[in-house]
This record gives sequence, C-alpha cells and structure tokens, in this order.
Amino acid sequence: MKMTPTVLVRLLLVAVAQKCPLLLVSAFGSSMRMSTVAPSSTAAGGGKRLPLSTTAGSGSSAAARVPARRAPAIRKPSHAMKSLDLLPQFPRTWVPLASTYELDPDRPTPLQFLGNNYVAYKDNSGRWSVLDDACAHRLVPLSEGRVDRDADALECAYHGWSFDADGSCKRIPQAPEDMSERWKANPRACVRAYPTTVEKGVVFMWPWSEDVLSVASDPSAHPEAMMGGVYANSSSYTRDLPYGWDMLLENLVDPAHIPFAHHGMQGTRSDSVPIKMSVPEDIDERGFSLDFEDRTMKMDRKGRLDFNAPYMVDYNGEFDTDPVRPFKLSALCIPTKPGWSRAIIFSGSGKPDEEEVGEKKKKKKKSLVAVVFKLLPVWVTHLLSNRFLDSDLAFLHYQGLERTRRGPEAERDYFIPAQSDRCVDALRKWVKKYAHVPGKSEGDKAETEVGAIAGSSQMRTELFDHYGQHTSHCVHCLQALEGFKMWRKRAGLVAVLSVLLIRSVFARCTLVGSLALLVTLDKIEPAFRKGDFKHYQNN
Repeated sequence: MKMTPTVLVRLLLVAVAQKCPLLLVSAFGSSMRMSTVAPSSTAAGGGKRLPLSTTAGSGSSAAARVPARRAPAIRKPSHAMKSLDLLPQFPRTWVPLASTYELDPDRPTPLQFLGNNYVAYKDNSGRWSVLDDACAHRLVPLSEGRVDRDADALECAYHGWSFDADGSCKRIPQAPEDMSERWKANPRACVRAYPTTVEKGVVFMWPWSEDVLSVASDPSAHPEAMMGGVYANSSSYTRDLPYGWDMLLENLVDPAHIPFAHHGMQGTRSDSVPIKMSVPEDIDERGFSLDFEDRTMKMDRKGRLDFNAPYMVDYNGEFDTDPVRPFKLSALCIPTKPGWSRAIIFSGSGKPDEEEVGEKKKKKKKSLVAVVFKLLPVWVTHLLSNRFLDSDLAFLHYQGLERTRRGPEAERDYFIPAQSDRCVDALRKWVKKYAHVPGKSEGDKAETEVGAIAGSSQMRTELFDHYGQHTSHCVHCLQALEGFKMWRKRAGLVAVLSVLLIRSVFARCTLVGSLALLVTLDKIEPAFRKGDFKHYQNN
C-alpha cells in the first residue's frame, strides 16, 4: 500500500464513511457494493428458476471454466460423506464454498459445510482443490500446513506428510527408504479429495456419497445455473455469520426489514410502507419466485425475488425514477456449522453475460460520489459491508436461539399476517419440506426442524468478531492490515525526525501530516478486527 496523495484521500474517505455510510451507499443506484449487486442474467432464464428440462447456461465459455478434478485417490465414502448421509432430505447439488476473489492461492484455507471440515488450495496447474481437512497420519488439520510449491503438494505442519490435489500421499518423512512407496500406496495414507470446479470465481465441490452423475439431468443442481444471475468477473464480499443458514435465508428474502434494520445505510425508517407482494410461485425443490413493490432510499421500487434453492437468492428490479435505475442483488447462503452460515455477496462490477459476447450498451452518467467510491480499494468496501451486516447480526443470532428453544412451536408462534410476510412463510415451508435437518430442541424434548442449523449463545463481543468472520480469510483485508503496520512504523519514524528538526517549517508540516496519518490509521484499523451495532444509538 503506497502512501500517495490518492491513498491519503482514500483513508480520509473511510473515516467519513464510517460516520456517514448513507452518503456512500446512496451513490450506487444500480451497483451498490453492500446491498444492490449483480443482476440476474437472461441466460439463466430471464430471472426465473430453470425447469428440469431447461439447459443451463454458464455465462462463461467452456475454455474459461475450470474443469472438475479427476477421481480422488480414495474411493470409499469418507467420514464427512457418512455424516452427510444422515441428512437424506438435504438437496443433493454442487455446493458453493468460497470466492476465489478473496482466497489466498498460496494458503490452505479451512472451509466448512454442514459441520464438516474441508481445506482448499490452488495447485501449480492453477486448479483449486478441496480435500478433507484432516491429515491421514493423526487427523491434524491440513489447513494449518503449507502449500509446497516445489513438490506441488499440501504439506501437514505436524510431521511433514504431504498430499497431492487428488489426495494421494506424496511423502512420509518418517518412512524407511525400503517401505516408503508401500506406505504411501496404502489407501489409509491418503486424504479424501472431492470433485471440484470453479464457476464465475466461486469454488464448488461435490461432497455427497451419491455419484455426481445422479444430478446430470437437473441443470438447477449445477454451478452454471446457480451463478446465472451473477455478472462475470464481479467482485465479492464473504462473511461468516453467527446465525444459522435458515435465518440467513429468511433475512435475505425479506425486503420489509431494510428501512429499520439498515436505517441510515440503505434508506431510513421513514421509507417503511405496506409492501405489495405476490403469492410465491411454484414452491418446489428448486425454490420459489415472487414479485414485490416497496420503497427504499426515498424511491419506490418494483422487483422480483428468485430463491434458487438451496443456496442462491437473486433480486432483480428497478427504482421508479427518471431515468429508471436498476436494482440487483445476488447472494450465496451456505450452511457451515451449527449456528453459523456463510454469505457470499456479489458486487455490481463486471459485465452481464450478453455484453461479454459483443453487445454494447449505452453507458449512463454516474454521480460524482459514485465515481469517487469506485476509486476506493477493496478493503474499504469490505469494511463498509461489515458495518452493513453488523446492523442485523445480533438480533438474528438471538432469534435463532429462541427458535431452537421453542422447538416445533416456533413455526406456529410466528404471527405473519401481512403480504410482506409471504416470502418468510414460503421459505419456512420450503426448509421444512425439502431441507429438513434432523435434531433435538433444547433439553432433547422434541425433534426440531433446525438441527445442525441451530447453535449456542455467544457473548456480544464474540458476535462481532470481524477478524474471524471476514478479515482472516480475505486476502485484500489481510494485505491492508500489513500495509497499516508498515505505515504506522514509517509515520512514527517521520514524526520523531520532524521533532528533531522542529525549527524547520517543512518539518512542522511533516509532523502534522504524520500525526494525522497515525490518528487516521488508529481509527480505521480496529474495524478489521471487531465491530458492534446498537440500534438505540442509530437515530
């Protein structure tokens, strides 16, 4: 991070943004980084879910798509596969795990899905691989190891055992020379690797014991269909959230919460109006769709919501303005472990698939604030996105706990009479029928519909752990933190030298600039590590 005048301006903008986020959010219109993102592609059915007989378009050429890996070294079901077999009702589709836009290719990154642990890394051929995050030797997490580029293998940090992208054991340092090949060839020395592919920058895997060909006739189960509403080459923001996957979905399909939960960031409380919402269409294993009309940021809005089950929520609409401003949102919702979920939200940057193949559309004039915002580095937009998701994080966590405590009664205790509640009612019916996760409510008194989706209570300071939930697995934010450390040292050194030469006018100016930089860094850096949000203070 070079300290140029441009960088100084960016730092000052961040400080302003933390106090006045509405100013920056309102600048986006059709491409809000935090909440209005990639539009649904007409290649994916014009905003509608693909029927089983429809051929899914990926929106990217076959040459650009990363092919799935060959067969893994281990053929028998792994421990993770056996645990997933206990969830017979959960949809069998390709599973999104992470965005390559934020992953460090030289780091073995830990990932989770339905309580199982995996590790992803990029091999020397440029392909992403996903393996069980447990060394075959003594089950130490491979994500604590390193990528050995010389051997093109993933090395365990405990005893140096290493494995290739297919899970085959490549090295056992403790093996005698005459036994090394025999030990490495033993299936017990291998790690389970999973079929993996990348679609529009998202790593997908097939974690199920069922053959991947079992969904060959269902386009909606494949990455191309799931990502049909996302712009090619769009950026992303990922956050691990301390509430269940069902709570994340329930929140995202509900436009009525925006004026209150995100007051001052996407509109205000005064935007609240009775929302017109159609009866959800065709609630089946592939999800549902509905139309709605609401108001946000002092503008009337019409839109369509597509829940492309089980992971993707797509919004596609427009504001009633002159000229008309489009509204787009695409977000992947992933069940990671009990009481936790992962949201991958896609930005409005990039180009629609039809523009990629040659269609040129007239560019609309952007506002000055929008132009300035586009100059901001990625880590700035991620800090603002952290703030945005903080605003409904705490009460969603506690809502999930309350649902778990009530067990089967929770569904009946919802009073949802308004049209704006139709989306929530449809989502809950879908989860119950098509994604049932068996489990027990508090005290093991009765079976509940949430099972592995529910979690346990946490301290408020733990709920807003920005570092663990985002920064630690975002290459952009980690690089920014390293840059902050470097410039803090340099600014401190310059300040000391300026004091020694205080009689010089130049030294005095330099001292003021160095102190201003140190104060700015001190105000921004904590946002990478922790956050909070108190609605009683948000007036």
